[in-house]
Amino acid sequence: MRRPRRAAAGCGCGRRLRPLLMLLPFAALLSVATFSLHSPVGLVVPAAVTVATSTDTDTDTASSHHHHHGLVGDAVSGIDIRALNATPPLHAAAVRAFRSGGRLLREAFLPGAAPPPAVGGGPDPSPPRCPPFVALSGAELRGAGDALALPCGLGLGSHVTVVGSPRRVAANAVAQFAVEVRGGGDGDGDEAARILHFNPRLRGDWSGRPVIEQNTRFRGQWGPALRCEGWRSRPDEETVDGLVKCEQWGGNYGSKLNELKKMWFLNRVAGQRNRGSMDWPYPFVEDELFVLTLSTGLEGYHVQVDGRHVASFPYRVGYSLEDAAILSVNGDVDIQSIVAGSLPMAYPRNAQRNLELLTELKAPPLPEEPIELFIGILSAGSHFTERMAVRRSWMSSVRNSSGAMARFFVALTRVVSAKYIMKCDDDTFVRLDSVMADVRKIPYGKSFYLGNINYYHRPLREGKWAVSFEEWPREAYPPYANGPGYIVSSDIANFVVSEMEKGRLNLFKMEDVSMGMWVGQFVDTVKAVDYIHSLRFCQFGCVDDYLTAHYQSPGQMACLWDKLAQGRPQCCNPR
Repeated sequence: MRRPRRAAAGCGCGRRLRPLLMLLPFAALLSVATFSLHSPVGLVVPAAVTVATSTDTDTDTASSHHHHHGLVGDAVSGIDIRALNATPPLHAAAVRAFRSGGRLLREAFLPGAAPPPAVGGGPDPSPPRCPPFVALSGAELRGAGDALALPCGLGLGSHVTVVGSPRRVAANAVAQFAVEVRGGGDGDGDEAARILHFNPRLRGDWSGRPVIEQNTRFRGQWGPALRCEGWRSRPDEETVDGLVKCEQWGGNYGSKLNELKKMWFLNRVAGQRNRGSMDWPYPFVEDELFVLTLSTGLEGYHVQVDGRHVASFPYRVGYSLEDAAILSVNGDVDIQSIVAGSLPMAYPRNAQRNLELLTELKAPPLPEEPIELFIGILSAGSHFTERMAVRRSWMSSVRNSSGAMARFFVALTRVVSAKYIMKCDDDTFVRLDSVMADVRKIPYGKSFYLGNINYYHRPLREGKWAVSFEEWPREAYPPYANGPGYIVSSDIANFVVSEMEKGRLNLFKMEDVSMGMWVGQFVDTVKAVDYIHSLRFCQFGCVDDYLTAHYQSPGQMACLWDKLAQGRPQCCNPR
């Protein structure tokens, strides 16, 4: 269940409708996978209905133009949506989805803008160039939303210098600020990935000490924090480019400053050579100016404050320098200036390299015969990188399987007949062979609901993901499987489609809870269902010997696939 994607209660009509609109691809997934399950001739559906494909110029679209089940051709305007213009609300929603998807697909097929002609009239063969440095004053930074754009990301040896002073806050408040390297937003409401989160907490940390916390964040999920709390990293702990992760500090700034002045006087003026060691003070003080420099090395990031190394943070799998889009500074701090230098001057080539592999990654045509497992992957129009990561990793095993088929669900649709239907997200890594092995253990003909099942889960009544009593008056939800990955038997999927068409089922604001409600109604009106709970369908992150791993970045997808190819179903967690 992906809570960060849900709209907050009381935030306006548009935001309240958004969770329902997000369910439309999910409803389409069930519809197209089950319309024909009980047809004696296999695939009997309106010509306009098609199984889901993503909307960029990728393998799903490329592999579908010649199929004979009413497929999307090069002319998007040729999609016939008249069969969906009926009274049920799901039909009207599907019409809107088709139209939106058509617009996205037309944009995807548009050729890129040609580069401006070079002097002399001939075309300029060189790619666009980015500036090697960028700089903003404090006022300019505030006008830019406290964010410095990094036109071509960061590269090895890049550095950013921030000059500012921590703002004084009330005695009982938390005094902190953050310097963050962020990726680009994914376009559907999720916050941008934190490639690096550097967070000094001068006062108010739970430890009672001034600390520096460093971390990463992807799809709203933080990784394990690296906390520097005043003592130097252990001698046996791994270093980053030869530097310790945490330096030592102690005492308050005033007493340490006096001690430093005394040592300097004895060494420089009195001629003494005091080589005794001392603890430097915590590097940030309220209302005192600091100069912070963040640099990129071979193994990680390094932070210096006022010329002294303070902390280093190793690169984590899935968070690339070239993915950096902005550097932001926020919290209780006043910035005087910010300068980024030694920046890459050319755009990253990941998208181009991915496009060059389209032939290799091309999805096979949809089969005319029923298959064993259909996997629908919910995605968004802007999640091109995530979809390419899925194609280059675990979807390879789907392409080589005769019993499984996978498609991304964005807006456009197509049909396939399957015994079982699996739903997952585009940041979910699926260990296909093990998933199918678990499904085959279930007696044939059984109605089942397989996943990481929540029992007696209470709705939140306050906060960002609150559910009102009008929306759900009971004290607990019915049992439901977490949304990153679950499987239902075809009779359940067919029931959902049929009852939805008759207006007997409602869409709840959370997709995975909706499925639990619908399965509950199936149990009440049709037959019993086996609820099969497995923690190996990971809700948050990954555990070794997983069936699915969630919140996996594109880089982590590639890492998991490499390990799986070596016979090691192990996680690629941050170190």
